[in-house]
Amino acid sequence: MAMRIGRTSRVDEVGRGDFLLLAEELVLSKKVMVRLIDEVCEGALRSMGCIVSDMENSLNRSLPKLAEIEQFARGQIDRIGAQLPWAARL
Repeated sequence: MAMRIGRTSRVDEVGRGDFLLLAEELVLSKKVMVRLIDEVCEGALRSMGCIVSDMENSLNRSLPKLAEIEQFARGQIDRIGAQLPWAARL
């Protein structure tokens, strides 16, 4: 990553607590940051499956690297701990 978030500059280590520390640094309420985290995670989860299938369909072939990126993103969202009760259905 180009910048530190909370205590880390490694994308695979950033957690919810790091975003809450960032909120403090930005003088942003934790409540607002939690809402932002959840909204971004929700948008990503809702769209990424469609993006992969749309790209594969338009190119008429599978894109395993894109599927790997999707799995990484899902893992990040799980680690961040977004409060998305509907996400278990995806």
